[in-house]
Amino acid sequence: MFKFLKNIFNKKEICSVWREYSKIDYNFFDGRKTSQIDLEDFKNKVLNLEGKIAINAGHYIPDSKNWNNIGKNPLKTWEIACGLASELLKNGKEVYISMLINDLSLSTKDRTKMSYKLAEPFVSILKKYGLSESNVIYDLANKNSVYAEKRMANRVDYNLRRTKKMENYDKKDLNNYCKEAIVGYLQDIKKQDINNSVWIIPKCSHGNLIQAISIFDKAEGGLNNFIYFETLNCFL
Repeated sequence: MFKFLKNIFNKKEICSVWREYSKIDYNFFDGRKTSQIDLEDFKNKVLNLEGKIAINAGHYIPDSKNWNNIGKNPLKTWEIACGLASELLKNGKEVYISMLINDLSLSTKDRTKMSYKLAEPFVSILKKYGLSESNVIYDLANKNSVYAEKRMANRVDYNLRRTKKMENYDKKDLNNYCKEAIVGYLQDIKKQDINNSVWIIPKCSHGNLIQAISIFDKAEGGLNNFIYFETLNCFL
């Protein structure tokens, strides 16, 4: 079913394998600890955070034939994020929502056609919770664009090979596009003075996400990371 996601790039692997992570025995990651909690407990933990918060949700693979065709799981995690953000704002917290899409399987031609703006189904959910795109945090280098794995990975790869900006990183650790993209995302929100990085994400992203956070923490840190694994996979 996911053959189209494999062997597209010769240099590095892309996020195509998720089944092995569907049976992890925890659903919450707090720094370096894991536990099993329910959604209400997760929300309470986030409500008690201090400092600026970015909630990353809605992870999905764009459909080049219909950009507004979004699966139920990305919409579900986005809705949880919007509801939580609305509650946080009412409690006086400074909070933003963000999205990191997986555009790695798209062709170069399709990526040039894609606007990288927030797709209409996500905008509708924002409005449902009294939010707007002013509550969304975007890629610093591409204003009004959601975070995209290809762009973020290319940026990190360039800095690793041609600049001294990532001297503290071991190139061997960043052995696939997904990890590079996540590190790039964390670097970007850190530049925007975010203190707490909260993820509401499918279990399919478990391996790369945990590893990328560990790599980022070891190399530079400066962010508190919390992950809630809500759904099994991001392809649906």
